[in-house]
Amino acid sequence: AQPATDEQRALPEATVGLEAASCETGEHLQGDRSYRVDMPSRVDGAAIVFQVFEPRLFDCRNHHPLILQSHGFSGSRETEAGNDPLAPVQPLVDAGYTVISIDERGHGESGGTVRVMDPDYAGQDLVQIVDWAEANLDYLAYRDDNLLLGAVGGSYGGGFQYMLYNVDPDRRMDAMVPQITWHDLTDSLDPGGVVKTYWAAVLASLGDAGTGFSMDPFI
Repeated sequence: AQPATDEQRALPEATVGLEAASCETGEHLQGDRSYRVDMPSRVDGAAIVFQVFEPRLFDCRNHHPLILQSHGFSGSRETEAGNDPLAPVQPLVDAGYTVISIDERGHGESGGTVRVMDPDYAGQDLVQIVDWAEANLDYLAYRDDNLLLGAVGGSYGGGFQYMLYNVDPDRRMDAMVPQITWHDLTDSLDPGGVVKTYWAAVLASLGDAGTGFSMDPFI
């Protein structure tokens, strides 16, 4: 793929639930807040919705690494901090991380259709989320001018980590914790050229039920 131009990487205007904290201005640094962000995808204008969880205590000297978290297939983002092993938002914010929990394309409040981590759609949405974080959260931590970025999540929430690692032109991913996810989706659903029809039917049914029939006809 060709590197994106500055025009292609420009961020559409987002709707943000709260004014972001800022180490530069010293505003809204009480910490431990969360808020919703909604912005149109650069690919097709579909809504990209995610939740920002600020660190419990701000450190404007050392700043804060960013952790992305996302849900399993047919699920949705975290809107409240909790201790679920697949969505450990509270322990992460307590430890000084910034967390962004994502509604993947076609899931939760995000628009578009579910194409099972299509790099040209879901992949570009993920890049856009990280671009937004760098543009709007001035308290994020860097090393050698590169964002300190990690990710957690299980199943579909593990697949997004592989996707972002491979499609991000800036190679910002530093650490991944994909849990109970696939290493090769084709091999998982079509091993040796034999489709797992029962498992595929279950997944398709769960996908339709959990996403309000947002499965793409291609899938």
